[in-house]
Amino acid sequence: MSAASLGWDDALDALEADLEHAERLALSGAVEELVDVLGRSPRPAGALPARLGPRVASALARTRDLEATVAARLGATVQALGADHRRTHPSVTPRQSPAYVDARA
Repeated sequence: MSAASLGWDDALDALEADLEHAERLALSGAVEELVDVLGRSPRPAGALPARLGPRVASALARTRDLEATVAARLGATVQALGADHRRTHPSVTPRQSPAYVDARA
């Protein structure tokens, strides 16, 4: 196994670990915590060894599934916020507070 190949193995290990963590966060509804995981991408040197092609294809498919999950959750959130915005809210009369204090009183 060449040094470049070992670098790719390590890079894919890190990527798959991040994907697993991100998938758990997305399933638990903790989408806002994905910021800690997203954007990290190891950059191994050299060409991708052919033997790792299936592993890379699997990681890509998982990434696309994760993107779809997050997009669906974001869409649901947008709809929920829109529905709440359109809902009629009971009028609330603000409580009257004094604007100043009369020290002579």
